[in-house]
Amino acid sequence: MPSVDKPIATAITWQARRIIPSLFPPVDLFERVVDPAEYEMAFYIESLTNDRLRDQVGELALVKAEDRISGCGTTPIMAAFTHIGHASRFTDGSYGVYYAANNSETALAETTYHRAQFYRATNEPDTRIYMREYVGSVIQPMLDITANQYQSLHNADNYQVSQHYAKQPRQAGAYGLLFNSVRYRNGLCVAVFRPCALTPVIQAAHYEYFYSAALQSIKYVLLVSEVKLTPPS
Repeated sequence: MPSVDKPIATAITWQARRIIPSLFPPVDLFERVVDPAEYEMAFYIESLTNDRLRDQVGELALVKAEDRISGCGTTPIMAAFTHIGHASRFTDGSYGVYYAANNSETALAETTYHRAQFYRATNEPDTRIYMREYVGSVIQPMLDITANQYQSLHNADNYQVSQHYAKQPRQAGAYGLLFNSVRYRNGLCVAVFRPCALTPVIQAAHYEYFYSAALQSIKYVLLVSEVKLTPPS
């Protein structure tokens, strides 16, 4: 772990944008429960008739009761914390993190890189995938690690140092980290450790990524927009 001063808690004033595959359908249990304290009872009752519920909702016990949120627009947030196992910059896979960026360009750069990395690792052929953007606000301060003294936490490919570093502030109850994007110049990102640090999100843009097996990268991205048809008179 790098020997650096304790980072300063910083308010996030920009809208946080997160892009995820559209193949993950919204799970409406989080949307329908008004009080987060009712999650366990709602989960138990619905699981009696829905065998797929655990796969859809994930491991609810991973999120502390006081950190849970509910209502419209909370599913994409809660899902980031209840579905674990994938290591990333600030987690070894044993807990969830909600990553988001300060603009769509940064979110696109981050997700096209990681999506291409996944397809290379799994030796995928030419592939296209639809992605969905969510937008919300960060309402709790993030620990700011954007200064040069935290450069070791921004390694482009090796996450061992940053994963080790993140464990202590997360265990101490920090809401998350503000860090630099290494995929988009001047881009900023947040790694949120607790769902309660976020407002419910709304759906924004839809994208289609085209992966080229020959290039082993996302060849291009299309913005998908709805065309409203005028009914015949």
